Amino acid sequence: MESMEKGCKVAFLGFNLRARAVSAKLRKAGVSVIWIVKPFDVKYENLGIDVGKTYCMPWISKQRRRRVSKLYALYVTLLYPLYVFLLVPLVDVNAIYIIGNSVRNPIILNLLVSFFKKVRKKVIYEVGDIPVIYEKEVRGKNIPEFIERILLRNLFVSYTKTDLLIAGSLGGYDFARENCKKFGGCKKILVSYYGADLRLFNRRISPYGIRQQYNLTDSFLIGWIGTGGNEKKVIPVVEALSQHFKGKNISFVIGGGVDYERLKKIERSTGVRIICLGRVSQDTSGKIYKECDLIIVPLDFKKSFYHIAFSTKIFEATAIGKPVVATVPKSNLEMVRNLPNVIIVDDQPQSFVTAVQDVLEHYSKYGSISKHLQSDVINRISIQCSAEMEVKHIIGLIEK
Repeated sequence: MESMEKGCKVAFLGFNLRARAVSAKLRKAGVSVIWIVKPFDVKYENLGIDVGKTYCMPWISKQRRRRVSKLYALYVTLLYPLYVFLLVPLVDVNAIYIIGNSVRNPIILNLLVSFFKKVRKKVIYEVGDIPVIYEKEVRGKNIPEFIERILLRNLFVSYTKTDLLIAGSLGGYDFARENCKKFGGCKKILVSYYGADLRLFNRRISPYGIRQQYNLTDSFLIGWIGTGGNEKKVIPVVEALSQHFKGKNISFVIGGGVDYERLKKIERSTGVRIICLGRVSQDTSGKIYKECDLIIVPLDFKKSFYHIAFSTKIFEATAIGKPVVATVPKSNLEMVRNLPNVIIVDDQPQSFVTAVQDVLEHYSKYGSISKHLQSDVINRISIQCSAEMEVKHIIGLIEK
């Protein structure tokens, strides 16, 4: 990749692993990078961000964070955008890379994008696989229809103003393209898949130690780790599997914000071990996947959010050499057609039971397929590969 002129600079709002990969490749191409983050969002010192070029909102001591979590949420919602408004003109950047979950309110997002365009900055917005307004479906919040229309209008208008819109899946691409037509359409929509992170999901990482810690050495271990709406969907799937495979030496390891009281009731009624880990950090999930024999990824197709969603857990499990049973929206089927270790089912618990039964009967076949696909996923469907494509488009924008 050709080096850029000195003085080109990109500001990242928020943080995720793909943005870190993009920033690393931008730096190699001669583009300076700065980060504008919220307090406690990430331990950026440990995630490869150059701390000397990171701007973080001031906040009170870490020890008091639990006592003021609601105040912190209000503080970030109201003052983080203001902090960005004030800071961006001072740091002299050519482009702004906005990560979808860094600014959750569509009205504030629209104001930010409008401001950046007025001060002649290029704007890249990473939609990812979670459009902000659909968080209401994930959390079960009821938003009045007229407010929802206002929020959606602001969301789609902000999309049309960006110079580059990045979708994490084909479903996200269709969502953005169709809904932006009435507002003039987007200048450029790039599909950049979320993939496996080479640092966290590869054959060299060491196991987490769950099997030894919970005495599961001889058990067939089924894993699910995640956040979002499938936290609710995973419970009936685990219940159906526990009932069907009761007494067959199968155990579960579950990580995420799940209703653990319900899971423990299932454990007591079926006798199937269910290890509840609570929320699992990104740098730990790969170690846990390594000890599992099978990964499940259930979604709920009754919610429109999941028609455009695609879970990175499929790529992550494949990159670490594990078979997967997953629901995949039709718009994203193309992403996994070349992954024969993935058994695609609908969102009904009984479908998972049938698929898991098939895996148990032919596990050596699925295991060998998964091992064979490790290198393919790591080399071709990785965060680093998608980052490379993004960087070419970002450099093209800056050079205009």
